[in-house]
Amino acid sequence: MGLDQDIANLSRIDLFEGFGADQLRLLAFGAETVRLPEGRVLYREGDDADSGFVLVSGTIAHQVSRGAEGERPAGRTIAPALLGDIALVTETVRPSTAIAKTPCELLRLNRAQFRRILEEWPDLAGPVRDRIAESLAAMVSSLSKVGERLKG
Repeated sequence: MGLDQDIANLSRIDLFEGFGADQLRLLAFGAETVRLPEGRVLYREGDDADSGFVLVSGTIAHQVSRGAEGERPAGRTIAPALLGDIALVTETVRPSTAIAKTPCELLRLNRAQFRRILEEWPDLAGPVRDRIAESLAAMVSSLSKVGERLKG
């Protein structure tokens, strides 16, 4: 992908709403393209998370550990989407294992660069915080529903 296409892909993500051309260009310039064949693991539950991923194309399946029962399905993410938004702003671990259900193309976004953008343009920090809080609440709700299904 070229820089202009990366910028276009980033602009489709809700978290980056309000980012101007300069901010998106910096984010795109530092992004790494990742291509995964079907079945390849992007990351594992419990791994340290130092980056977010924009899913440009494809579908990612999520699995969570159930102890002796092994891993269980925990949903899926279809492009365009952002995986690991919390990892863009703070140290955390991956809450699930992410596996390419179809061939996928992603942009890996580094936390240090994302935080630098927020430091240089502090007016973006409030809206980003609000969107991440909404995303976290949705994830907790989704995981609660998965937990209820697994218990039943």
